Amino acid sequence: MPYSDLERIQGLKVLRSFPLSRCTSFRIGGPARCLVVPKDLGALEDVLEYMDRQGLPFRVLGRGTNLLVSDQGAGIVLSLAGMKGVDLRGPSVGTGGYWELTADAGVKMQVLLAWSARSGLSGLEDMAGIPGSIGGAVRMNAGTRHGAIHRVLSHVRLTGPGGSKWLAASSLCMGYRHAELPRGVLISAARLRLSASSRGEVYGRVRSAIRSRLETQPLGVPSAGCVFKNPEGDSAGRLIDMCGLKGRTRGRAMVSRKHANFIVNTGGATATDVAGLMALVRGTIMQATGIELKPEIALWGEDIQDILG
Repeated sequence: MPYSDLERIQGLKVLRSFPLSRCTSFRIGGPARCLVVPKDLGALEDVLEYMDRQGLPFRVLGRGTNLLVSDQGAGIVLSLAGMKGVDLRGPSVGTGGYWELTADAGVKMQVLLAWSARSGLSGLEDMAGIPGSIGGAVRMNAGTRHGAIHRVLSHVRLTGPGGSKWLAASSLCMGYRHAELPRGVLISAARLRLSASSRGEVYGRVRSAIRSRLETQPLGVPSAGCVFKNPEGDSAGRLIDMCGLKGRTRGRAMVSRKHANFIVNTGGATATDVAGLMALVRGTIMQATGIELKPEIALWGEDIQDILG
């Protein structure tokens, strides 16, 4: 691996043998052979062009909040956490009276939410308590039962080896916990449409959403959020609870007693522990109901995917 070539790219940080457990909310994951962190769009475009020219495979990492990484680690990992620019523009012709908030992919959702609330801008309140970055939120169309990010998404900036371009969000196929992207590109920024409101009203809705999450989710323990997608017309958490799986363990991984669709790291859990517990849960639900639960979290590593079958 020609690390020296990567290290010559301006605005790019290159970290060798970097433990990915430090980059994931699960606090699980082996080392990345090479973690590359662009600080701006120019560095991102340069590194993507280089990777393409060299034919180097890589994985893209946001804030690591919806991810299980193999204990064996990964090869080259491109982290967008260093891209954190934010720009706000007031209503103008063609915006329909909305304020436009543009954020780089690495901006944390909760930072963005706090920033918009201080500015008296409404639209992101349903995202209160959802961790991760705006890039990851768009990529998985993150949200709650009240709504998903696509409701306020105006445009996305897609970046690949050929450069960057903005596309209307309506041109993307966005569904439940998924956004279909053209091949060979990634989300480097997003533009959101927010409406003016009073700061008091926005903060009130944010506090209400966070209070609900604190009451129902194990937010103080390492996890990756909801592990399985909800099957159509039902709730994965309800099914898991119904089968008596709350508190079930595999190694140091445990099905949360607070929310059955969360698996938590009780301290020192491995990816193998989590994948094994996911397989147990999925097999139990299939046997009891005939419903196949599908993972909502991303899985890095053939070994953990083999465990799930």
